[in-house]
Amino acid sequence: AGKRGEEPASEYGVIVHRLDVTTRKEFKKAVIPIFAERNRQRPFNVLESPEYGAEGAGIKAAFPHIPLVVKLHTPTYLTARVSCNKATLLQKIRFLLGALRRGRWKSLQPGKYNFQQDDERKFTASAEEVAAPSQAIGKIVGNEWKLDGNKIHSFPYPYQPDAKLLNLPLPKSSKTLGFLGRLELRKGILEFAEAIPNI
Repeated sequence: AGKRGEEPASEYGVIVHRLDVTTRKEFKKAVIPIFAERNRQRPFNVLESPEYGAEGAGIKAAFPHIPLVVKLHTPTYLTARVSCNKATLLQKIRFLLGALRRGRWKSLQPGKYNFQQDDERKFTASAEEVAAPSQAIGKIVGNEWKLDGNKIHSFPYPYQPDAKLLNLPLPKSSKTLGFLGRLELRKGILEFAEAIPNI
């Protein structure tokens, strides 16, 4: 998704189609005719899509014969679980009283998660291969979604630091810290903050 320019874009060394949409739901529908046209010109041998948002579900439904690889990131249900702080009893009472004051009945408790109704899970289960960036995420999602373990394989993200980076001299002291990533719980920001005194 992004602002359309000269299409398809080729400045990346690969063919990129940009769709001027604002939501994942719009993207899931808008990408199907683009994919269909590319597939007509030169048929695809395999389709890879993230599980997050089940963005490739429409394409898989339209082209069920093309083998699907689902690349795990972090499913929505798992993101919600690790990003949610448990409310204290006082917070729950305040929330409930505030809702009642407005004439509503609301709860801070999330609804019970049913993996069988999860579109991301259904999409992932339809794949011929599930590619996990780590064994841990593959095991967690595989167990909780009751996926076929024979389809799940780990493909770690490779990282080869540049020799110039490894040869930088270590400073004797520093008060500058860097965190690359969104400031959210699953990215390890709390663990990073806890480690600062030890560093």
